[in-house]
Amino acid sequence: MTMLIPVLLAADDTLAAGLRDVLASIALTGGLFFMFVGAVGVVRFPDAYQRIHAASKCTTLGLAGMLIAALLHVWTLDIAGKAVMAIVFTFVASPIGSHLLAKSAHHAKMEQWPGTLSDELAQDKADPNYSVSDDEIGVPEGPTRLVRGEDARSMRVGAA
Repeated sequence: MTMLIPVLLAADDTLAAGLRDVLASIALTGGLFFMFVGAVGVVRFPDAYQRIHAASKCTTLGLAGMLIAALLHVWTLDIAGKAVMAIVFTFVASPIGSHLLAKSAHHAKMEQWPGTLSDELAQDKADPNYSVSDDEIGVPEGPTRLVRGEDARSMRVGAA
C-alpha cells in the first residue's frame, strides 16, 4: 500500500494515470452497484419503512462511489475538495433525512409490513416512564386559540 501512494500522486506519469483510471472504474462500478441495488429495493420492498432504508443506503454509498471515481479520474485539487465535501454532507444528511421521513411515516400511522419483527418507537411511546413523546414536540404550553384578523401569519397564539 505504501508503494502505491507515490505512484498515485505522480500527476504526469502514464502509469499513475492508468492506475487512477482503473481505481476510478472500480469505484464507479461499486457506486453504480449500490445505486442499482437500492433502486431494486425501492421497487421490491413491501412497506415504506424498508423502501426509505433502501433509498438511504443507495444514495449514501452509491454517490460516494461515484464521487470517488470522479475524484480519481479528474485528479485536481478543486474537484477533490468538492467531492470530499459532498461525500461528508451526504454521509451526514442522508441518514438524518431518512430518519425524519420514517419517523413522520410512523407518526402518520403508516402501515407496517406484517413480517416486521419489532416497533421500538411504538413501544417507547406506550411506556408511561418514557419522558418525551414526539407527539408533543413544538406544541406550546397551555390552551391555544386561533386568531383571525390582522395577524394572519401567526395563526397560533399562546395562552388566551
